[in-house]
Amino acid sequence: VGQVREPGGRTLRGAWVTAEWVAGGRVARREGRSGVDGLFVFCDLPAGPTIRLRAAHTDRVGPASTVSVHAESIHRIDLALPQVVSERPGRLLGRVLDSGGGTGVALAELSIPGAGLRMWTDTNGHFAIDSLPPGVHTLRVEGLGYETREVAVVVAPDGAHGVEVPLSRDPIELGPVVVTVRSPRWFGDMSGFQRRMRLAAGFFLTRQDIARVQPARLLDLIREAPGVTVTERFGRAPTIRMRGRVCDPDLVVDRVPTRDRSLLADLRGADLEAVEVYRSVAENPGEWSRPGACGAIVVWTRRAVA
Repeated sequence: VGQVREPGGRTLRGAWVTAEWVAGGRVARREGRSGVDGLFVFCDLPAGPTIRLRAAHTDRVGPASTVSVHAESIHRIDLALPQVVSERPGRLLGRVLDSGGGTGVALAELSIPGAGLRMWTDTNGHFAIDSLPPGVHTLRVEGLGYETREVAVVVAPDGAHGVEVPLSRDPIELGPVVVTVRSPRWFGDMSGFQRRMRLAAGFFLTRQDIARVQPARLLDLIREAPGVTVTERFGRAPTIRMRGRVCDPDLVVDRVPTRDRSLLADLRGADLEAVEVYRSVAENPGEWSRPGACGAIVVWTRRAVA
C-alpha cells in the first residue's frame, strides 16, 4: 500500500502503478491506478521475491522502488513522480501469448494509437519496440482468431520495459457454405450409348432399370439379360453362358477395355449408371468388337458420368 507523490509532496490521483517480479523464470506483472489522495493497493503479492514498483502519469515516469514483502503483513511504500519530463526514449520488449496454452502467438499485430506505430510479432510471439517516449502508452494487440486487447504499458526513460500480453481465443464464425450438386445427364456424357440403344442390337440397362432390380453386384445385374446365365462356384471364377454357349465376354468399363474379371463381382450395383450386354459376335458394335470375341459387357459407372 502507498501513495503516488509529486515533487513537494502533493499526492497524484490517476497515476499508473506497476508491480513486477520474477517467478518461474518469467516476469510477472500487476498494474493499477492511484485513487483519491494518490492511494494504491496491491493485495496477495508473493512473499520472498524482490518486487519493483514504479509510477507513471501521461508522459512522466518515476524511478523504480523495490520491496520484499512477508506473508500476512502490510508494507507501505510511496512512489515519486518527477516534475520534469524526461526526453530520453525507452524500449518496450514483450511477448504475445495464447492464454489457453501459454504458447507464443505468431504474426499478432501491435499498434500504439496516436503514435503511428504498427508491427507484428515473430514466429514465437516476441516483439521489440524501440525509441518510445517515456510515459504511459496504450498497446493494442490483435491476432487472427483471438480477441483484441488493449493494455497500458509504462515506458521508463533510457531503459527497457518488459510485458507479456495473453490473448483469449475468439474463433471466427464463417457463413454457411451452400453446395449445389448437378444431377448427372448421362445421355450427353456416355459416348455412343444412346445411338447403340436405338439400334437395339444388344441388351441395355439404364439407371432406372438398375434402380428397379437393385442388384448387389454387376454379376447380379447381367443375369437380367435374356439368353445370359451365370453360374458361381465357391473358389472359382463365375461361368457365363450367352445363348447357351460358355463365353468369356470382353469387359469394358468407362470406355477402357480390361481383362480384370474380378470387377464382375467387385463393382457394386449402387456404383452403376448403365450396362450394355452383347451376346454374340453379330451383336457386338464396331467400337467394342475384336476378332474371336463371343460377346461383350460394357459398363458405365456413376463416377464417370457425374
